[in-house]
Amino acid sequence: MLGGLIVGLLALGLIVWLWTRRTDALARHPSIDCPTCRQPMRALSEATDDDDPPRGYEVLACPTCDVAVSAVHAVASAWGYCPACMQRSLQIQCAKLPVAPGRPPIARAEETCHLCGHERTRTLGGAAEASPAAQGRVIPFPAARRRR
Repeated sequence: MLGGLIVGLLALGLIVWLWTRRTDALARHPSIDCPTCRQPMRALSEATDDDDPPRGYEVLACPTCDVAVSAVHAVASAWGYCPACMQRSLQIQCAKLPVAPGRPPIARAEETCHLCGHERTRTLGGAAEASPAAQGRVIPFPAARRRR
């Protein structure tokens, strides 16, 4: 009886240890897979102007099919922080644009804030595609929302 209890506790401890190692590995290397073909998606970048506010989201495109999604804090989400009113009311609709074979993917992101009416369309990707080292970058929190 006591031997079975000890074996059960050891098995439970092993399961918990393996689970925490798995979740730690996923947290260190977040990856969003394509919902259609299950391939890892790539982050697209844009040429930024100094006048542009930073995006609070990333646009990810699948290299094998026509899927593009937005991600906020490394989690796929269609809602982000609005650069005008600083609320998480910015709806982001992404669409992958057709390109010639062998060219890097291009996507269009349409931003619409349902609180303040902010609207903008951005084109991302093309020649300035993000390198794998640029993925997982820290997205700055809006200065107006920081605690003092």
